[in-house]
Amino acid sequence: MYIVCTKHNPQLPIFIRVKRGNPVLIFKTIEDGNFYLASRYGQYCDLKALPDAINENPKAFSLISRMLYLDTRKAVEMLLADPQNFPYEEFIVPLPKPMD
Repeated sequence: MYIVCTKHNPQLPIFIRVKRGNPVLIFKTIEDGNFYLASRYGQYCDLKALPDAINENPKAFSLISRMLYLDTRKAVEMLLADPQNFPYEEFIVPLPKPMD
């Protein structure tokens, strides 16, 4: 899994605004994440492996409970095509916690 982080501070994840909270944005594959970034925020954001991001900033991630998990290219394309009507709740899942 890959998380979208800001380029100016790679320890800060990007949050997506939805009706019920602001989950972080996660992709199953780096290819899907790069496809999304090329279409939207590539100049401002990078991808980072989720376990690496959590281990680098466990305090921040301890406050995050949900992620928008885009597990297929079709889901990424749906979000890009129509973000206002994207079925966000179908893709919001709990964020995995770091292993102790």
